[in-house]
Amino acid sequence: MANLYRDLQDTWSRDGRTEDARAALRRWADTRPGLARFDVPADLVTACNRRGGSARFLVDSLTEEAAADPWAARTVLQALLPGLAALARDHLDMVGGAREPFSSCDELDQFIVATAYERITEVAAESERFRLRIVVDSTWARLRVHARAHRRNHDRTVPLRDGPDRLAAPSRTDAEELALVLVDAVERRVLRPVDARLVYTTRVSGHSAAALAGVLDWNPDSLVRRRNRVERVLAAEVLGEPRPAGLASARAV
Repeated sequence: MANLYRDLQDTWSRDGRTEDARAALRRWADTRPGLARFDVPADLVTACNRRGGSARFLVDSLTEEAAADPWAARTVLQALLPGLAALARDHLDMVGGAREPFSSCDELDQFIVATAYERITEVAAESERFRLRIVVDSTWARLRVHARAHRRNHDRTVPLRDGPDRLAAPSRTDAEELALVLVDAVERRVLRPVDARLVYTTRVSGHSAAALAGVLDWNPDSLVRRRNRVERVLAAEVLGEPRPAGLASARAV
């Protein structure tokens, strides 16, 4: 049976010691002298995965190179594999059955690894510290959102045998997907209803910010700034990042 984590490890055991890998490590060591004590990226990853080692901070800093350097992204991914494999083991309940988002463990593994790799290339632009932790946490957050959306769609689907005269529902538009996200955010008290309605009215219903400001007797610029803050909160929730400052959650009221 195929195992993505084992396959990645087997590939890394060879690729992480090639001359190309050595050259990449020398490039990184020019600006990170702590890397000079390692001969190849494979040794760096091994040290990173030892409990209490300082090498983890060096790998954390490599995320700064990941967007432009595939070797850096691959090294960081390899260092995170134990944590990603543990994440997969903890969510095996998402595999199997029509209501679950993955039909096999392979699909679950692929989703986790692909999501983590994408986050590795983004995280340096978002945070200065604890980037490895953020990658794992935001991967978990996306997995949770994906599973919730799949189960919601499944629960709202009528079996064909129960509705012979029904046509298949068309794919949801972006506006409909946003509406579902807003409903979910209000139900989980991530957003207050007034803030969700603000986004819904201007992004889904199609009313302009200026028109809504006139109805509410708000300053149009203030309304747009508030909507932008609400949308940042939604984005942070999906990515598993800290809540942006400046907007109270529904839990706080």
